Order: sequence, then C-alpha cells, then structure tokens
Amino acid sequence: MHANKSEPLIIGTDPETGQELTLWDKKGGRVIGAGQGMAALWDELTERVAARPDAVLLQASPDGQARRTLQHVWDTIVARSRSRRRTRMHQPTRGQPLIVLAIGEAEAVAALDDDLGALLNGIASKCRSEGVSLVLGRGEAQVTSWEQVPR
Repeated sequence: MHANKSEPLIIGTDPETGQELTLWDKKGGRVIGAGQGMAALWDELTERVAARPDAVLLQASPDGQARRTLQHVWDTIVARSRSRRRTRMHQPTRGQPLIVLAIGEAEAVAALDDDLGALLNGIASKCRSEGVSLVLGRGEAQVTSWEQVPR
C-alpha cells in the first residue's frame, strides 16, 4: 500500500480459520465481524495500522461522535467513488489512506437511530472498492450481514 506498491494490510490470524486476517489487499477493503474478540484484536489493529503511512484508524462508539465519524467515512466513500481513478479499487496512499473504521459496539451505534443504522449499512456495502475497511465488534445480538463479506 505504499506510494508505488500496494501491499496487503494483515493484522493477524483468524482464530477460527487459521487464515490471515487481512484488512486490505488488491481486492479492496474488508468488513470483519470481530464479535467478542474485539478487545483482543484492538492492540494488534492499532499497532499494524499506526505502522502504515498509508492507513488511518478511526473509531466510532455509541456517543455523540458516532454520527460525525460515520458521516466522515461515508463522505470519503462518496468522494472516492466519484474520482476518475485508473484502477477499479482505490489504492491507498499517504494523501488518500486506507480508512480502518473500528466500532466496538456496532449494534449500539446502529441502534442510536435509523439514520445511523442505514449509514453503517451503506458504509459496509460500499467500502471495499473505496479504500475503507470496517471492523465491527458486537455484544449479544448477532447481525449476520456484518460478517466478513466477500465482494
């Protein structure tokens, strides 16, 4: 993902499958449901993203900042989708980094109001090609559409 070479952003190993847990690769961003493992993933996530000059980590929680954070990510997705890039997938750079949006309490954020739930679903459905990865933790409720989505 550096200026001249796109390199995958691997944050560890999926404990259930043993496969590499990748946030971004040549196929674009990922949507990852971390479930109850969000706390264990957080340190690895922050370390790996902070080490990349072409990636930035944003966090949304069920407080007054969630709306602003989700709206910023959505606006970035829209702007990138309207750009005249030469590749199908956004190639993160220092100037237009991979955005990793981590939401520890995804159900609580989505439940704040219908608009936030719709915004989160929009981000999840459009993020892959626009250089955005989504890491979603959740409590007891299971939202199956938020599992890792191969697109």
